[in-house]
Amino acid sequence: MRSGPGGFLHRAAPKSERRYNRDDWREPWRVYLGLVALLDHCVGKLVAKLKGEGLYDDAVIVFTADHGEMLGSHQLWQKMCNYEESTRVPLSIKLPSGANAVTTVTGNVSHLDVLPTLCDLLDLPRPDTLSGISLLPAMASGTAPDRDIFVHFDGNGACGNFSRCVVRGRDKLIVDVFKDEVFLELYDLEADHQETNNLPFEQPDRARILAASLASDIHTGPQQASLQRRNSSFSLFPSVCMK
Repeated sequence: MRSGPGGFLHRAAPKSERRYNRDDWREPWRVYLGLVALLDHCVGKLVAKLKGEGLYDDAVIVFTADHGEMLGSHQLWQKMCNYEESTRVPLSIKLPSGANAVTTVTGNVSHLDVLPTLCDLLDLPRPDTLSGISLLPAMASGTAPDRDIFVHFDGNGACGNFSRCVVRGRDKLIVDVFKDEVFLELYDLEADHQETNNLPFEQPDRARILAASLASDIHTGPQQASLQRRNSSFSLFPSVCMK
């Protein structure tokens, strides 16, 4: 930024209009790998402490993350979108010794499932208001139940920006709202895991089915009140999706 006539700020012209290349991203990748190594070290210290205290065998340990990182994919930084690099995160649960469970569960699950799962594991009463399901049956069978998984990102509410997403099996619909504009992205995650082939105009019926599910979740779920308070374009979402 530089100061212009009258004291106003004007953005200096960029030195180059080129896109970032792999060399530009090398330093962020290096730093991120360093952070992953630090986390791995800290988790190792926690596990070692539990073993040293004789608590590890009976412990329940949940390892997950609240978001991923784009790290250059789609030419994006950070997390503020609903692409797989940002929203698909690890979920590992270490059970007490002797528990009957498989090593890997296939299918889509949600962070909303963590608390119901812990309630079942620890024989605690589960509140009726919880939206998720217990994953204990899936951990025993190796397969998660087929259902829609919803993801949301609340951007700058003052600017009328938010994003909602639904994943059903291999299909994924992303809806981005910017004030009075709505953008749809439909991807086949099995055929296009990098999300580069946007399909809503080629396969409108698939997009319409997922949009109906997403609109229903917004209108009946806990997101409804917060979106209505924060974003006037909330009312546009169902009508645009259902056309």
